[in-house]
Amino acid sequence: MSSRKTLRAFLKLDRILPFPLLVAFFVFFAHFLRRNPGEFLTAWVTFAVIAMATEDVFTGVGDRFREWRRRIGVSTDDLARCASEGEAKFQELHAAALGGERAWERAHETVEDIRMLCDKMRPGIDRRLTTRSNLWNIVVYGLSAAVSFSVLDTWRDGWFYTWPWYLRGVLFTAIFFWEFTWGWAIEKLTGICPWRYERSLVRWKRYIKPGYVGLWISFGFVLEWTHLHLVPLIVSTFTVLPHH
Repeated sequence: MSSRKTLRAFLKLDRILPFPLLVAFFVFFAHFLRRNPGEFLTAWVTFAVIAMATEDVFTGVGDRFREWRRRIGVSTDDLARCASEGEAKFQELHAAALGGERAWERAHETVEDIRMLCDKMRPGIDRRLTTRSNLWNIVVYGLSAAVSFSVLDTWRDGWFYTWPWYLRGVLFTAIFFWEFTWGWAIEKLTGICPWRYERSLVRWKRYIKPGYVGLWISFGFVLEWTHLHLVPLIVSTFTVLPHH
C-alpha cells in the first residue's frame, strides 16, 4: 500500500515541484546578473542564439525526413481520405472555438492536425527548407543555460569541468528539468505548452520525452563548448574594442 502511495506522490510532482524550482532559478538569476551583468547577458544572448539555431536545424531536418517518408506510396485514395479527415478536423476546430474546458489548447491541437493533413496533400518536399522555432527558447534554453553554467563555474571553482565526459553527459540530462519547469510555467501563463508530447508513446506527463536523452546530452556538450570558448571570445572582443 505504501508503494502505491509513493508512486502516486511521484506522479503528482508536476503540481508541486516547478514552483520551488522557479523560485531557486530566479534567485540565482538575480545573483549572477548583479555580480557580472555584462558577461552574464552576453552568455544569455549567445546561448539563446545557439539554442534557436539548433532547434531550427533539428526541426528542419526532421520535417524534411517526415515529408520524404509521407511521399512514398501516397495514392489518390490517400489524398481523398486526408481531405475527409480535414473536413472533420475543421468541424472539431469550430466546436473547440465555441468554448469549454481547455478550449484554446484543443483548438491549437486541431490546427496542428489540419496543418499535418495539408502537408500530406501537398506534393513534393518543401524546397524552401522551412524550419520551426519559438521565442520561448530565449528563456527556456538561453537563460537556463546562462544560470546553470554560472552555478557550475562557482561550484568548487569549476570542478565540474574536470569530470570525465560521460559523467558530465549524465548531468546534462538536467535539461529535462528545464523542459519540465518551463513547460509547466508557460502553460500556466499562456494556457499552452510550446512543446506537446501527448502523442509520444514514452513520456512523463506532457513535458518530458525520455527518447530525447541522447539529443539533450549532445546539446549539453554544445552549450559547454559555447560557455568555455565562444562566450569568453565574444566578451574579450567587445572588451578590447575602442570606445568613442
